[in-house]
Amino acid sequence: MMRCLVWLAAAIWMLTTGSQALAQNPAICGEPPRLVTGERLALVIANSDYGAGWSNLASPLADMEALAGALRATGFEVSTVCNADQAMMDSLLDQLARASVDAEVALVYFAGHGYEVDGVGYLVPTDAAVPSPGAPAAGVAIERVRRAVGEARVPLVFLDACRTELGRVDGGQSSSIANPILFEGFTGAIGFAAAQGRPAYDAAPPSYSLSPFAESLTDFLPIRGLELADVFQAVHKDVQRRTRVFIQGSQEPWLLDRLEQPYYFSPPISLSGADLPKDRPDEPPLEIDLQALESGDEFGIATQLLAERGIDDILAFAGSGDPMAQYILYYMLRFGLVVLPDEALAEDMLQRSAAAGNPAAMTVLGHRMMIQADDAEEEERGRQLLLAAAAQNFARAHHFLGDLEAAANDGDAYSAFLIADKVDLGRGLALLEGMAEAGDDFAENWLCELAMVRGLRDVAETSCLLASRAGFRGAQFHYAQLQANRGDDSARQRWAILGRPTVYFEFDSARLTGINQEIVLRQLVEELRRRPWRSIMLEAHTDQFTSREYSLGYSERMARLVQNALEAEGVDSAKISSISYGSTRPNSKSLGVAPLNRRIEIVVDWAD
Repeated sequence: MMRCLVWLAAAIWMLTTGSQALAQNPAICGEPPRLVTGERLALVIANSDYGAGWSNLASPLADMEALAGALRATGFEVSTVCNADQAMMDSLLDQLARASVDAEVALVYFAGHGYEVDGVGYLVPTDAAVPSPGAPAAGVAIERVRRAVGEARVPLVFLDACRTELGRVDGGQSSSIANPILFEGFTGAIGFAAAQGRPAYDAAPPSYSLSPFAESLTDFLPIRGLELADVFQAVHKDVQRRTRVFIQGSQEPWLLDRLEQPYYFSPPISLSGADLPKDRPDEPPLEIDLQALESGDEFGIATQLLAERGIDDILAFAGSGDPMAQYILYYMLRFGLVVLPDEALAEDMLQRSAAAGNPAAMTVLGHRMMIQADDAEEEERGRQLLLAAAAQNFARAHHFLGDLEAAANDGDAYSAFLIADKVDLGRGLALLEGMAEAGDDFAENWLCELAMVRGLRDVAETSCLLASRAGFRGAQFHYAQLQANRGDDSARQRWAILGRPTVYFEFDSARLTGINQEIVLRQLVEELRRRPWRSIMLEAHTDQFTSREYSLGYSERMARLVQNALEAEGVDSAKISSISYGSTRPNSKSLGVAPLNRRIEIVVDWAD
């Protein structure tokens, strides 16, 4: 069963969601609970028994139990209610609005039907009738739910919602996303179980008692030290992977994040001064997806290991000398994933892993040695490490040695992009499309960039939408421009809220050539000439391959180059400023060769 949008004659959609709370007796469903109070509040609503034309739902109560358990495990005070009618939902949200004023975090998770009229979404109480075309909307507006948590320091709303248009369940797409009103003055986050135009499954496969979204969220949310954006990135990857086999298409959760600071359900772990275990644990070895590792998805590998095995197993295997566990721990320490960053311990893990012959570690270390070498001897040692990794057919090593074809054949999306852009468009395009078809989000992003650079409009419409759903801000900017060209200013405005013009750089390239800068700056300058604006901030970012000092210096060079290019187009230099973040704000927590983190994000303060 799917939890889907059902469009009526008046463009109404129904959404179904699964929510979870701990062990509420179904016998008291429909009775108003007393809302608990505290610093971390969660209200979990599961509506499954409907009347008046809405179908009953199978798994919301089981989802509710699971999610409430996960929330309680991270310190939330959880109130649960099932089969809430209009009066009960109104009362609960009123209570929550009062309680959230003194709360650090206020969270709502809704499971049940919903619909949308003219871009405004509504959640359906159990006693609501299916709206007729032209009739006033009934139910609880999502905007009201957002306001109920809005006074907390961290407001969160989660909706396990199918958002597929009736008659387009087979993969039809829609450019619509959450209404911009949800973001006006909102400094919280709204998590959706599915992207607009994609299905969200109920209990799937049928033998499962939970929805894919609910099951994945309860796996990743309790992981200690995992930040909210990382939770949803992990959920996105996991749900998409598990639902790819379904005929109706994969489900694609995503997060609309307007939080001013990162939010952790539980604090990261400090390993400073800790002694890792020396004895090999009496446990099965860690299972690693080598294809994902070659494509640069250390994030997906690490979060899956954390969900399935836990941090203790990773530490135990790393401490006892397992080279793959050492490399994964190096990655986690480098990016601050679950553990606090620790450069000394990270370097120790990298060196030990590379010495043991791990191809990923040898690639990182060899590439770094080559680019930061003080002499030819050190550069040669780095090259030898890359050659040793390439001998194991490791894609990134092939890329850094200049063998794009071998790297692309081994699954590196950026190498395929470079083949298409510089060598053979047809060949590179086919490679990227194959990777994207297999579910590689990086490939989808580079397919979007390639299509924009080469003017492949049909490819861009699809790939930029899918990359936008996966959270790539540059793709979101491109998709907004595509909608503007189609004359759909409403869709342009919605996606422009999320996206940013983003210029990607090849490694150590001091030139505005070679990737996507021409199309990005041309689109931006055209928009600057159409619309009033106040100022431009250039946010410069680099990757994790080099030292902090090198990264900061390189990011400053990139910012100067983009500023010079804008000034050459007549943009007032007095209104342009820049800030260099080095590698402290990665766009992608990946050590792959794709320069997703070597970028300038252009933030415009529009005056209209």
